Amino acid sequence: MNQDGTFYCVVRLPYPWPPPKSTLVFGGKPSNQAIEVWAQTDGRISVSIQPSNQSFVSQPVDINSVEPRFVILSIVWTASTINVRIGQRELLPDAPDIATLVLTPPSQASSGISLHDPNARALCQTWIQNRKSKFTNPRVARANRRLKTDDEQANDLRACIYRLRHLQQRVMAGNIFLLGTLAGEMRACVYWAKDTRPDSNYNPLLLRMANM
Repeated sequence: MNQDGTFYCVVRLPYPWPPPKSTLVFGGKPSNQAIEVWAQTDGRISVSIQPSNQSFVSQPVDINSVEPRFVILSIVWTASTINVRIGQRELLPDAPDIATLVLTPPSQASSGISLHDPNARALCQTWIQNRKSKFTNPRVARANRRLKTDDEQANDLRACIYRLRHLQQRVMAGNIFLLGTLAGEMRACVYWAKDTRPDSNYNPLLLRMANM
């Protein structure tokens, strides 16, 4: 069996850090290789790969954050080595008296709500006009079908909001496997091409409701 491989994933490093007990931050079988990534109680990160029975334990890591932190983890392995990186930083193997790797502070999103910016309407005018042209007129119902009423679409949007909140809470609690479901729910709600042409593939619920 080929024992070489490369794998990238987004992991959630828990807070407080180090965690009070060893915490699995990723577990899966990409390319039929069982990979587990653990956050250890001393701040080290350990990786195991099966069935080749390979393992790696890093130097201590300081996530430099006062909340759980999402990072991109890359793992490259051969039959005899494992290299692990967090973002652009390479993790050194555990060794006596090795220094702690301090991550750069996480970037902060701008404070405030973008809609409150006094220039918001002017800056978004092209998108606003495209949205109105594309979504104001309802689609024609197919044969033996009817269009949903405004109330039915409002109920759909309310249910979508509940699902988004629930999935977001579950992901933040460490259930990373739900990220794909969360992304799909967001896509159905907001994704569109900014031009004004009708689109048979995307009919985002939130933008349809915005035109009512």
